[in-house]
Parts: sequence; structure tokens; C-alpha cells
Amino acid sequence: MRRFSILLMYMCTGYWTWAQQDSILLESVQIQSSRLEVFASADRTTRIDSNQLALNDGNSIAMLLTKFAPLNIRAYGIGGLSTASMRGTGSNQTAVLWEGINLQSQMNGSLDLNLVPAFMVDDVTIQSGGGASMFGSGAMGGTILLGNQTPAFNRGLNLSLHEQVGSFGLQNHGLKLGFSSKKLSLGIRGFYRKADNDFSFYNDFTQSEETQENANIEQYGLLTELAYRANDHQLIQIKHWYQNNNTYIPKTASAGLPSQAVQQDAFHRGLIKWQQSFYNKLQLDYKLGLLDHILEYDDKINTHSHNHAQSVINEAQLRYDATQNIALELGVNHTYENSTADNYTDKVTRNRTAIFLSTHFLLWNKLDLNLLGRQSVIDGNAAPFLPTLGLNYHATNWLDIKAKAAKSYRIPTFNDLYWSGSSMGNPDLVPEEGVSLEAGYVLTTDQRFWRITYEGTAFYNNIQDWILWTPTGSVWSPENKEELWSYGIEQSLKLTAQFNDNQHVSLNANYQYVLSTLKQPTTFIPEIQTTYTPTHQGNLYVSYEWKKANIGINNTYIGKQYSDESNVEIRALDPYLLTDINCGYRFVLNRKHQLATSLQVKNIFDIDYEVRRAYYMPGINYQFNLVYKFN
Repeated sequence: MRRFSILLMYMCTGYWTWAQQDSILLESVQIQSSRLEVFASADRTTRIDSNQLALNDGNSIAMLLTKFAPLNIRAYGIGGLSTASMRGTGSNQTAVLWEGINLQSQMNGSLDLNLVPAFMVDDVTIQSGGGASMFGSGAMGGTILLGNQTPAFNRGLNLSLHEQVGSFGLQNHGLKLGFSSKKLSLGIRGFYRKADNDFSFYNDFTQSEETQENANIEQYGLLTELAYRANDHQLIQIKHWYQNNNTYIPKTASAGLPSQAVQQDAFHRGLIKWQQSFYNKLQLDYKLGLLDHILEYDDKINTHSHNHAQSVINEAQLRYDATQNIALELGVNHTYENSTADNYTDKVTRNRTAIFLSTHFLLWNKLDLNLLGRQSVIDGNAAPFLPTLGLNYHATNWLDIKAKAAKSYRIPTFNDLYWSGSSMGNPDLVPEEGVSLEAGYVLTTDQRFWRITYEGTAFYNNIQDWILWTPTGSVWSPENKEELWSYGIEQSLKLTAQFNDNQHVSLNANYQYVLSTLKQPTTFIPEIQTTYTPTHQGNLYVSYEWKKANIGINNTYIGKQYSDESNVEIRALDPYLLTDINCGYRFVLNRKHQLATSLQVKNIFDIDYEVRRAYYMPGINYQFNLVYKFN
């Protein structure tokens, strides 16, 4: 609590701008519509509802995506490393961006989503399928886009206090403060979170009841944002995100001795953005990103490791809206990366430069056509050219038909190239290259009191030169020795109904059928499914609002997962269905003061399940949320 007190003292020096839809925005300097909406009109995109995000602002992005997104989260237990997998690919093939800056580690190729609190972001969008033409290396299975609100001006003082308490010692404290004038918007948000995670579970390996030990976590962080509106056509933003995470790592259920391991992650993420519009036709966007991440691991016995990664990202984009039917975007990106680690013989560096072009044409007021291309140069060597073709045909006012073909790639990580010790990196690795195809349709019906949107997509991915670590004797080393095939279908359903001014019902559902294999399939259903890739997966959330009260139910289904490459049945994880419920009430104290309370009951049927072999998860547990807002 001492750290939180210091945090609160620091927060009193700044303010957080809480933008609402009716805020006074710098409209003339905003991109008329997002890059995805214009240049990826054929892509399947999913945006997490603001109510779902608000309800889960005391949880991690990993937990949020598990409940509401069309993807698979691979986690090492509660509080452990959690990464995303999309369309049968791995975490290294799923890009994660914050404000357009790629957060994937150049050292291991992924991002731990358990270290990203939902409280620290305001927008979460998932783009499914190959997106390397737009987002670069690593965007092969899909991309997760995280963002903060557009700055608002002339709103004065805003404040919100967020408190959560729950089972297994959970405490979460958050504060947002903001102040904005005609030209300046200054804001800050901070949080402190801790949990013991000392839940009980039945250990099938020891045939006994046990309590999870050495699984506690402690996190605190601060995000500061400053925006300056120089005039009606220019906006400058500066952001800084600092966070410290202490994660204690429990032993696996199959291990004998207790664990004392702890991992500390500390990072700084800095961003400068400049937007300038010209004649309502041209817009120039420039961003400078600075990333610094230190990771230390100590098992208290014989292993202590120190890893340090830094990146500098420069990116400029020039967009030209020639007519209402034609839009062009030309961009250039330069990324410098360096890393040091106890298992590297020396400091390693890399320079990446890319030029990219995105186009959008609306033909006959019926067909959206997207053509994209990206060419990168890595340390002086040309990477594969990445083209994308997307089509979205508006057949009727209720039917859209989509199709897309894209090429993607992923460069090897520093660990793949330079690791030394009991395992050895391979400096001769080449980038993975992939091709993705997809086709689908969107059905929409919009009536007076309700709206339904249904989307279905069939997809196919083929990735060559798949990097895989394999043993040679007792030494593990990576090779470009495998090829991945993944294919399947995705479906989503959204329904909203407004019966009157006091009653509102919403439904969101996702389902994925994914077949993924490293052996060329001779039949539609492959003999071997890649590890921790469920064939069937889905989630469903239904909510009902009446006046100031609300209630919701969430179901998450994860099918059988194989834990080894041979698909041994006895080692497979059983499928499970989790059910969470929530209820809440909003008190409007007066025009400026509001108080919202909610209760969540997670895993209400007390299901025993594992997210990874020998990593058990908690049974029924509770969380109480309290949010106070001042405007």
C-alpha cells in the first residue's frame, strides 16, 4: 500500500481526460475513418464493446479477450504468461499494437497479455487474418489493436475512482484524473493491483487436495497523456506508460518440490504523435515510439537471468482522400532494436525499414476494393514483398460478401538467432512466409427496435519455413524445418434490442472451428492437431439493462486440447464450459456525481479445468467493483 500511496501523491500533479462521445473533438484533424475501416474493408474485425471493457477494467486484457474475442488465449495458469493464438497460428504470429506501435518482443516474439491491464486502454479491436501488409512482421494469424481515447477539449475537470476486491486476496485500485481547456488536454491514470491466488484444487497427479502456492502477483503502473491543439488542423500528443510487475511462478501440479521463482517485468513505453491536415484532403501522421523493457527471473536456487530490450520506432503516413470513392495512404517505418541478455554473447541490434502503400476504391457504389503492398529491408537485406487484395461487395442493404488474399511473414527473434548456453540459437534462420485466404459474408437487419448482425468466414493459412526448436542430443536449437496448415470457419452474432427508454438487451457470440497441423493433411481433418489449439471454441455474452440496473451472463467454451505433438489422448486437456454472471446498479447522485457498483461471480458452477497441462485454475470466485465518477 505504500507504493500506492506514493502513486496517488504523484497522480495529484496531473489529470486524466475522460472523453465521451459528445466531447469537443478536433474533428478536422481526425482521420475521417480508421485505417481498418477504409483500407481493410474486407477483413474480419471485432471490437470489444465499451460496456464489456468497463465491466472488466479490473482484469487483464488476456481475461477480457478470453471472454469476448474470437481467438485462443494460451496461459500458464492464473497470473502466468498469457499469449494469443489466432486461426491456428502461434503467439509469435499474432501482432499486438498499442497506438500503432508493435509491442511484440524482439527477443521472444510475443507479448504477455496478462501484464496489460484492461484499465490502461480504452479501445480493443481484433483484426483476424494476415495483416502484414499493413502492420508488418508477425501479423500472420491476426492483430490485436489497443488504443486510448481521442483527446477531448473544453471539458474542465474529470475524475473517476475504481475499486475492486475479490477472492484469493484480489485488490485493485485505480484512479483517473483529467483537465482540459480549449487547446490543452492533460491526463493521467494509475493503478495498483495485487492478488495471492492461493486457491484450492484437486491435483490429479498426486491424487490429493492442494493449495496453490507462490502464485501471487503485484502490479502498479502510470499512464500520462498530454495533447495540444495548435489550431483546427494540427494536433500533438505525448504519452508515457510505465509499469512494474512482480509475478511469482508456482510449481506445476506434476512437480515435486515447491517453487520460489519470481519474475519482474518493468517497462517504459513512450509515444509522440503529430497530426496535420491540409485542405480536408491530405493528412500527415507522424509517430515516434520508444520502448524499454527489463525482465529479470530468479528461481532462488541456481538461475538468475537479466534481459533488456529497447526499440525506437519512427513512422510517417500520408493519406490522400482524392474523392469520396478513392483513398490512398503512403507510409514509411524505421525500427531500431537492441537487446542484451545473460544468454547472448554480446549486445545484438537490428535495423528494419519498410515502405508501404494502401489503397481503397469504391466501384459502382457496390464494391470496396483494397490493394496493399509492403516492402521491408532488414539490416540491408530485402524481405519478401507483401501484397494484399481485399474485396467487399455490398450485394444488398442486408448482405455483404467478402474475400481476401494476403501474403505475410515473420522475422526470427533474437532468441532464435543468438541464444547461447544449454540451448543454441541459429543465425542462419530465414523468415517464415505465409499465404492466407478467406471468404465470408455479413448479414445485417436493422429494424426500429432491434438490430442483428451475423458474420461467417472460412479461412485457410499456409506458413512455410516454420521455425521450430528441436533437440540434437541434449542441445535444443531452432530450424526452418516445418510447414503449418490451418483452416476452418469463424462465426459471430450480435444482437441489440431497445424495447423502450428503460429496457435494453444485447447478445454477443463467437464460434471458431480450427484445424491446424504441422503435417500436410491428406484428409480434411488432419491426423495431428498442433498443441494447445482447440478445434472448437466459442463464447457468448447476454446482458439486460433496466433503467439503472443491469445483469449479464457469459459462457466460454474451450474444446479438447492436445499438450504434446503426438496427440497422446491421456495427456490431452479435457474440454470445459465456464459460466460467469454479473449484476450491477448505477446511482446518479446529481448531475456531476455518479456511483456504479457491480458483482461478478466467476466459474459459477465450480468447474475443475486446466488451461495448460499441470496448470490448474480456480473454482468459483467473486469480484466486487465500485466506480465513482465526477464530471
